[in-house]
Amino acid sequence: MGLNCLKRVGCRGVGLASTLLLLLPGCTAPSGGSGDEAHISVSAVNYSRLSDREVYSMVNGTPSTSPVTPPAARPDKPLFYLIVPGEIYPSDVPLGALYHELGVSLEQRGYYSALAQVKAGRKLQLDYLLRVHCGIRPWLNPIVRADRVTWGNDGLLAKRYKTRMASDLNFDLRQGLNQEDVDNLNRFVRGVGGTPNMGGKGAGAAAAEGPLDASTFVGNARDTDFGDGSIVAQDFCFVVVEAFRFADVKAMDVQAPCVWMIFIAVPTENRRKLSEVLAAMLKSAVPYYGETTSGLQVFNVPVGKVLLGTPTEVKEKAASPTSPQLQFSH
Repeated sequence: MGLNCLKRVGCRGVGLASTLLLLLPGCTAPSGGSGDEAHISVSAVNYSRLSDREVYSMVNGTPSTSPVTPPAARPDKPLFYLIVPGEIYPSDVPLGALYHELGVSLEQRGYYSALAQVKAGRKLQLDYLLRVHCGIRPWLNPIVRADRVTWGNDGLLAKRYKTRMASDLNFDLRQGLNQEDVDNLNRFVRGVGGTPNMGGKGAGAAAAEGPLDASTFVGNARDTDFGDGSIVAQDFCFVVVEAFRFADVKAMDVQAPCVWMIFIAVPTENRRKLSEVLAAMLKSAVPYYGETTSGLQVFNVPVGKVLLGTPTEVKEKAASPTSPQLQFSH
């Protein structure tokens, strides 16, 4: 029995690139190289404004292609932040350069680097800690976490998901499966090779009920399509920002709640590099910092390669909420 027998209708865990090819009329995969169009997705949530039910509903809403961009409202007063690294994956963009580009994007929403203020001789003001995950890694569905993220529960995945797929029916479907996972599941359904531990059953029982157990596994995976390998994760260029109030972290430590999160991503079709899409990604994200999207907001936008060098400090320029001190050489 092959995996195709388990294919289900109405599944939600479909890769972004596959989804876009269905949603965008006449859309084909980009041809690669500078000047191409890229499918940029933005998923954002403001946890502080929503109930658990509302968070889940909004995060898992129907994707919207070419959405009307909301106005980028600014706060009544400047907000100051420090960036702390989260999960950093390899890419062709130096981390300092990425932080700089992110800072330029955040300024359009009234967020300013506290470090730049201190370097300019001003008093430290700190409202937020921004935890940033970035780089290129395999992923499936680039949406923000629908659980209550805290300062101590860090990472792209909740800690309860950080186990092997075969031993955890709460596997986080956002990350998808690698090819080895799919091959193992395929062999399991066909009754060939080893059998994973399904709910603590013995090896003999698992082998005897292989197809049934596999179907149960698929059902517990929120109707994800394991049918034809389409859920194999693909590489994404991504930037994820998690915002925490500094006062909450001081008072509550690991229990401090995440206020808002944003997940910006682009599939790396034809070996696309992060440097080629970063500027367009962060431009698309501006209206959504601190806001909530209903499902993925997907933009088909032209991109060009941006040469990002090593940050150099220009001491004669004073930093201010309208004039950042750090400049980058190209």
